[in-house]
Amino acid sequence: MSKKKDKKSIDISEAGRSLYILGPDNCLRLTIKSLVENEYFENFIYHMIALNSLYLSIDSPSLNDPYQKASLNILLTTISIIFCMECALKIIVMGFYFGKNSYLKDNWNVLDFIIVSFSILTWILESFSGFDISFVRGFRALRALRPLRMVSKNEGKYSNYLNIHYS
Repeated sequence: MSKKKDKKSIDISEAGRSLYILGPDNCLRLTIKSLVENEYFENFIYHMIALNSLYLSIDSPSLNDPYQKASLNILLTTISIIFCMECALKIIVMGFYFGKNSYLKDNWNVLDFIIVSFSILTWILESFSGFDISFVRGFRALRALRPLRMVSKNEGKYSNYLNIHYS
């Protein structure tokens, strides 16, 4: 008998107003909620986490080819923008901090928010020429923790498959 993990739906009726602006019946908020809860959206984010992990394994200081460096930089920027958009969409739906199910009440969202914040900080500091940002780049190592989120969210998803086929 397989036990299916029920997908947790975001309850915005208890959350009140998101960011003190959007009420629980706001059309924009409800539309974004349906997008964020969509299985395809979640799978897309998981694929971006996997791609980000691949980038982390390829990126190294010994990379000398300027074309490869530029390509990896564009890839990093694109993935970071996608994670920033995911963060913003979830904050619009769930609220930022206040409320029972707000964005920062989930530990994985706190980790994502810290990673996104350091990405934005890196972009801002890189825009200033002559500013040494090597200390901020060290925080990019936090991105390696993102695959843990994927594993923890899908903890029991494939266990029945493994028990049936490999027992």
